[in-house]
Amino acid sequence: MGRNNGRLQDKVAIVTGAGKGIGAACAKRFAEEGATVLVAEISAELGQSVVAEIEAAGGAARFQQADVTIERDIIAMIGAAITHYGKLDILWNNAGGSAKGSDPGPTELERLTAEEWDFTHALNLRSVFLGLKYAVPVMRKAGGGVVLCTSSDAGLKGSSGLYHYNAMKAGLNRLVQSYAQTIGRDNIRLNAIAPGFTMTDAMRGNLPPGTDETIMTITQPLPRAGLPLDIANAGLFLASDEGSFITGITLPVDGGWWAQVPQGERFTLAVAEAMAKNPQAAEASRSSFVKD
Repeated sequence: MGRNNGRLQDKVAIVTGAGKGIGAACAKRFAEEGATVLVAEISAELGQSVVAEIEAAGGAARFQQADVTIERDIIAMIGAAITHYGKLDILWNNAGGSAKGSDPGPTELERLTAEEWDFTHALNLRSVFLGLKYAVPVMRKAGGGVVLCTSSDAGLKGSSGLYHYNAMKAGLNRLVQSYAQTIGRDNIRLNAIAPGFTMTDAMRGNLPPGTDETIMTITQPLPRAGLPLDIANAGLFLASDEGSFITGITLPVDGGWWAQVPQGERFTLAVAEAMAKNPQAAEASRSSFVKD
């Protein structure tokens, strides 16, 4: 494949939520570097499309339908890697997202339903717990492995309207930090990546009312939006031998968003200006569940 330097040669990797956006970029980047990739995705159409792209470029991949909010699907996903390839070297817990919050206001948290909270927990935190629960014994038996998790800058600092998502991603970060201390002795490394404003369909769909994707270029010091490939390249480094002495971290890949004080000041001002021009859009922006 195009940039194959063999950094993951002969490795078997699972990437969840790999049908589009960040997950698809990660699956394709790993395949470029020699990994055989199990594309785990709830949508058969999307997952099989990514597999076809990888195979057309000369890589090796297989589709596994999986809803990471369902325990048996995660068990089947891990089992599929063992059945078809005899091992599992890398698991990237990438699938995530949330129910969209309402427009900022004093009753915002009260309007969040218990079902939305539970879904966000199952998708972002419970799924990671289950991935670790079933992947780590396989890796331990084999003598080691790597687990990556897609977190978010929202897990590093709270943001209005994303209380449920903030809480789950923050929990993910602490799970990574704490469990890495336990499984390090088994030669298993565990790290998270916290993307900032990254150009995906889900991000475009979640932009504040009245704005478009150009707003992503002013949210952080580097004057461009992040790309799924930026996240994939960071994950490649952490999964490869080049990252072999790194575990227990959450790495921001965000163009410097986290380094700002105050966080996202220009973004906040731009959003306020846009919403002032279109106040009706705020209420209309509240919708059903979306995924990263």
